[in-house]
Amino acid sequence: MPQPYGGAPIAFLLLSLGLLTGADTPEGRFWFYSLRMIYVFWMLGFGLFRYLTCRDETERTRMARGRMAFVVVAVLAALVVAEDALLFLVLRTDGFMLGPILISSERNYAENLLFLAGALLAIGYAVRSLALRFEKPPADESDERAARIGDNLLIYARRHGLTDRESEVLRLILQGKDNQNIASTLTIAPSTVKVYVHRLLQKTGCENRQGLIQDFWRSA
Repeated sequence: MPQPYGGAPIAFLLLSLGLLTGADTPEGRFWFYSLRMIYVFWMLGFGLFRYLTCRDETERTRMARGRMAFVVVAVLAALVVAEDALLFLVLRTDGFMLGPILISSERNYAENLLFLAGALLAIGYAVRSLALRFEKPPADESDERAARIGDNLLIYARRHGLTDRESEVLRLILQGKDNQNIASTLTIAPSTVKVYVHRLLQKTGCENRQGLIQDFWRSA
């Protein structure tokens, strides 16, 4: 899929450099610091646009799983802007004491929470992905793994033009079954399974079964 948003980081960098020259005033500091959250809102907006314009129900279901993360990031980003607005535009100060707590532009608590939430979300996703994508899948398939296979198999099959039978063979390969077990499950001859596996490798451009498994999870 083409990536139309590749220029966004460059635009963010150029705007940051431009705003840096005027960061010696409260208004200038507000816009310089808020630009980071504007970039976050742009990414959230792009994600929402992709969800609303997506016609593939399977892919929409996958994206919908991130709705809680979407809301958390949006709320925290809004709090970051509100905290900066309070300091720079309302109070026009770099910091003040709220009881024993120092509220300052250099210690934006909402921004710290945002980065912490982002780190926890990234770690959680990485742990789940590593558990699902390691090279040799376990014989006992978890419910989560089965759900991920089911969701991604439709998209992967459409992308490579797989038939229903080829998709079913691929599903069993992803479950760690060998040709004999696949043949028994589908009540077909092992030689027929070999033909399907050969077609799968041809259509996906993979060299072997292990490469096919890795390619599936890489694109999931």
